[in-house]
Amino acid sequence: MTFEEFKEINDKYNYSMMFSNKLKAMSKEDYEKFVKSLIEGFEDIYNDDSNEDDDF
Repeated sequence: MTFEEFKEINDKYNYSMMFSNKLKAMSKEDYEKFVKSLIEGFEDIYNDDSNEDDDF
């Protein structure tokens, strides 16, 4: 994956991560799936409307 592809995906999902050799070795498709799953996880956490008490 090129830096331009990396930046394109981050911009698409309004996400920020530092580019590294490990990310460079990922395919663009795999990185996009990774970012999308992170964003969905964050949305699930912050949009949790359950009435359960948090353990914090």
